[in-house]
Amino acid sequence: MQKNQPISSEHQSQGGNRILFGESFFKPVIQPKLRVNQPNDIYEQEADTMADRVMRMAIPAHNENGFFKPVDDGIQRKCQHCEDEEKLHRKESLGADVQGANELDNYVGSLGSSGQALPEGSRRFFEPRFGHDFSNVRIHAGAIAAKSAQSINALAYTTGNNIVFNSGQYSPETDSGKKLLAHELTHVVQQEKALPSVQRKIMIGNTVMTVDDQYKKIVKDTFGDKGLEIVLDWHNNGASPEYDFKDWEAYRTEIRIRSNAIKGMDIANDKSINCCHYPTKGHPGGTLNPLYWDKTEDYHFTAKVPFPAGKNSSDAIEDMFRPNAGTELECLTLSVAVEYYALLQALGKDKFNKMFPAGAGLVIANSGADLLKSLVGSDKFEELPTKQKISELIPGDHGYFKNFADYGTKHPNGLWQGENVIYYGDGKFRGFGIGIYDEDTILDRLVFYYNKDLDDKDKKTKADLIKEGGGFTGWVTRPSIKQILK
Repeated sequence: MQKNQPISSEHQSQGGNRILFGESFFKPVIQPKLRVNQPNDIYEQEADTMADRVMRMAIPAHNENGFFKPVDDGIQRKCQHCEDEEKLHRKESLGADVQGANELDNYVGSLGSSGQALPEGSRRFFEPRFGHDFSNVRIHAGAIAAKSAQSINALAYTTGNNIVFNSGQYSPETDSGKKLLAHELTHVVQQEKALPSVQRKIMIGNTVMTVDDQYKKIVKDTFGDKGLEIVLDWHNNGASPEYDFKDWEAYRTEIRIRSNAIKGMDIANDKSINCCHYPTKGHPGGTLNPLYWDKTEDYHFTAKVPFPAGKNSSDAIEDMFRPNAGTELECLTLSVAVEYYALLQALGKDKFNKMFPAGAGLVIANSGADLLKSLVGSDKFEELPTKQKISELIPGDHGYFKNFADYGTKHPNGLWQGENVIYYGDGKFRGFGIGIYDEDTILDRLVFYYNKDLDDKDKKTKADLIKEGGGFTGWVTRPSIKQILK
């Protein structure tokens, strides 16, 4: 596993693999020496292999920096015989695991520069065999350290350059203790060598996150494919810029908001749910449930004061997306509704209702100052728009494709002046009333609806659209996590 990664807590049990930490998952990476069945994890396989080799070998004539091979080179040998202690203990319940995870989280967060340096005698033994400098390794073997190891049924575990031992397990003077220490020192080297040193940084507090296969699995298991894609786009294979989050809550909240923006747009377009439509001739300017909303002008709605008895802001948002809701909005106001939906799903009802008490501040509009108040909400939940290239977008970003400037003149009552979209990742977008399309397909649709019912002499091409400044505008709004969680 990699340095400063989230905890990997995938334990082997008779029931198969299971991620135990649920929503509390993202903390610095830990490599536990598990006492449950055979450790099939490739990092554990490599650590076992290295421990065996170190204990068998004599002191090398010289340090070979290439002696340790990162996991990418592949350790193919499967563990044939688990050590006795790995067979004796097994997790009994998910609830106990989560409680242990909380204890572990608290301890790992307090490690800092505590602990003791690796003794000189151990360094003289291990450094020439690994070809690695262990001067920065810190050993934690006290009662609190033991309790944290017990919480995950570990003889020892490694996070960064910290090795934490269970009670009685730190005994470098014995062969068994030396072998366990060799196992954990392998994890120290793994975390320093398995990924390239230059990475795009995802900063959480003062912790630099990197991305490996186990990290990806935890993200995917917790947030699904879209959550994983959000994180991978943040990371961007080591390219700049840096994404800096105050803490784990901010990190998790932004992933949830972004993935739920995509979910909300899917719900709005789902014909089987039938909640949202473009305005009909009988309801120009849109319509929302009058139990919750007052329509002050076309495409301009404010929360009704007071709400019906027992109702709150979360009910007003949920009502727009319920089956057969009768919500009628155009693409911009629908996108605003989706942003509210995403925020509600990410925060939960209690926090959302505190943010918008009794409807205060809830506005859905498509023009003027209230558009900024509703969509951007610089005092609420969206950053001011920034200019971005498509290659720089993150899933869940809200952007806009612009049609020809004279579309409104050619089609006075048309609905294709442009398309408000949510970025879905992998170069794909979705707006209200359209499928999941790439940039070229959206441009084709804009040109098609511009040319519809026009004489041939007035028709234009996609090249004309780009030349005249149409297409993706680059203006993007993103969640303002600092405002949301302040």
